[in-house]
Amino acid sequence: MKKIIAKSLYVSAVFLFTCQAQAAITWGEPIAIGTAIRATQINEIRTAIETIQNSIDAGTVGAWSNGAGGDIYYNSGDVGIGVTNPIQKLDVVGNINASGDLMANGTYIYGDGKTLFSIMMVGCV
Repeated sequence: MKKIIAKSLYVSAVFLFTCQAQAAITWGEPIAIGTAIRATQINEIRTAIETIQNSIDAGTVGAWSNGAGGDIYYNSGDVGIGVTNPIQKLDVVGNINASGDLMANGTYIYGDGKTLFSIMMVGCV
C-alpha cells in the first residue's frame, strides 16, 4: 500500500486598490492603525524622508557638518557643554580632561610643545 502525504500551501495576497479615503489625516494628528492615507500624503512623506536622507548623506543635518577625515564642525554660533547659553566659541561648565597639547593663539600653554607658559600668564604683556 502506498502512503499518500498531503501538503498544503497557504498564500497570502496583498491587493492594492484606489478608493475614497474614509478618514483623512492632518499633520497635527498621529497616524493610527487603520487610518487611510491619501496618495498625496504618501508622496509628501516620501519627499520628506528623501530630503532627510540627502541631508544625512551630505553631512548637513542640523548645525553640525561633516568635515574631511571624520571631523565634524559647527557652522556658526557658540557651543556649550553643561551650559545653556554659551558666551564663547566653546563654553564648558565642569572639568576638562584632555590628552595632548593645550594651545592659545598658536602658542603652547601646556603639553609637550617647545614653549610652555603658565595658564595664569595667558594674555599678560
